[in-house]
Amino acid sequence: MQQAILMADVAAALEIPYYIFSTPADVERINYIIEKYPNMKSIFVRIVFYMQNWTTYAKVSKSDDGGIIFELPIDLKTEFDMVDVNDTGRIVREILDNSKKFVGQIINVCGDVIRFEDVAKIFTKVTGIPAISKTFKKCSN
Repeated sequence: MQQAILMADVAAALEIPYYIFSTPADVERINYIIEKYPNMKSIFVRIVFYMQNWTTYAKVSKSDDGGIIFELPIDLKTEFDMVDVNDTGRIVREILDNSKKFVGQIINVCGDVIRFEDVAKIFTKVTGIPAISKTFKKCSN
């Protein structure tokens, strides 16, 4: 939140023509910008989960039998938006080319909406490698 506030404050101070802010579904950050800088030409881009997170950020491991385990701290029935990081460039280019049209909007970027339990099923169908989706509890620090 602190970084989001700082970026908005700097953008307002510099009087940039358009402020494109990428955030997950974080209403608090968006509200700060809208309330504090109502005249700033802001565009909000909501990207929730990059498909490439499975190779970097998300927890993926191998089971003893060689299968793949996809783990997230969400219920198996939870649907979440995923997008390939390579698809975001075209979307941002469209926003930049037509900024006036998008001012004040929240643009949701999504390639697929998938239930978490189906991630493993799709992986197995595509690769032939057995996989499961598994929920784990977040650490509370």
